[in-house]
Amino acid sequence: MVQFYVGPMKAYMIDGASNIQAMFRASHNVSSDIFFLMVQQHIWNSTPEDLAKFANDKSGRQKTPLRPAGTESDPEKRYWAGMHETVHRYLARADETDTLARSYQRFFNLNLEKFPLAKETPVRIYDFLLRDMAEAAITAVNGRRILDMNPELIKLIWEFDKVAASLVWGLPKFLNPKSWRKRDRLLAATGRYLEEALEELDNVREADAEWEPMFGSRYAREFVRFLRDGGFALQTMAGALTNLTLFGSNANSVPVTAWCVMEVVKDRELLEAVREEVMTAYEVDAVIGEKTINAQKLVALPLLQGVYTEGMRLHVSMNVTRQVTGPMELGGVALEKGAILQAATEIVHYDGQTWAREGHAASEFWPERHIQYVEESGADGKVKTVRKFVLAGGPADFFPYGEFNFQH
Repeated sequence: MVQFYVGPMKAYMIDGASNIQAMFRASHNVSSDIFFLMVQQHIWNSTPEDLAKFANDKSGRQKTPLRPAGTESDPEKRYWAGMHETVHRYLARADETDTLARSYQRFFNLNLEKFPLAKETPVRIYDFLLRDMAEAAITAVNGRRILDMNPELIKLIWEFDKVAASLVWGLPKFLNPKSWRKRDRLLAATGRYLEEALEELDNVREADAEWEPMFGSRYAREFVRFLRDGGFALQTMAGALTNLTLFGSNANSVPVTAWCVMEVVKDRELLEAVREEVMTAYEVDAVIGEKTINAQKLVALPLLQGVYTEGMRLHVSMNVTRQVTGPMELGGVALEKGAILQAATEIVHYDGQTWAREGHAASEFWPERHIQYVEESGADGKVKTVRKFVLAGGPADFFPYGEFNFQH
């Protein structure tokens, strides 16, 4: 454990499974609210009134409020729980995930059709993913209208991506003017779209449709509805939508996909094994009669899971942040109320004791690290050896999703 200061706040950088488990464990003495509130203030650009709604809500994120007495348990004032429920209901459930996967696949395929198989076309992989993968994701999640209204939206997102981390802790504008301007340009683009979209929120045809052009997915539509019904200002809504849908659906997925592609193509044997495995997820759609990917089969492929896990383990870098809200002890150190706790993915994800295997250092991209070979009986009764994905570390050793890795 290393002690340092973030401005006037005492902070501790921690490692070790037991310390990290204690940091993440749901407790009245540890809270992630400080990080979310900083994001809302400096990244979302929430109004002071809207920021206070979350700051004053002490009822928690779960269905049952932590403090049932008083106004904190008023359902209309449970902003943390409302946001958590919206994400869980319209994004985390398997049926909604399948819907988003189908939409994304459809739009990404349209972008791939720009490159006919009969013609050899040189492509810069990362530039392609930054543009075409992001466009497909935005269209699937947020609809087509926001892109039509803002032709430079994708460019604005990636400009913001370069400076987002420098904004979280609130470095004043006069010391960091370019970063604030990049944020403001992106939020302005989302705000212009929302002004028009809000007028159509209650008039969208087929309200339960899987996808429609104004809002895209049910998740985006219901998230906007949650914000509107909560009385949030347009300024706050633009920031929330930008960061939890537009930026959130691309900031990690695009770079990690690029890293995975680059790592896989370097290893011919691995490339062929991944191709062979992915082919098992293809099937003919009974409705349209076309060959398509079964998303549930795809995400369950063990070698592909190993590739994805290694990509996230090695190429996601963040400090997950918590605040001590009551007296506690961690690693034999007494922590006072208000202290900041941080766990760095780069320290934990590269720990040799957890991840190293014989002949394969923790710093090496090696998907087989997460593969076990087991014997299974096939439909024909014959026993065969198959791959099984098993994460090489525990939950406290792997948290690439940061604040969303654990239940709060």
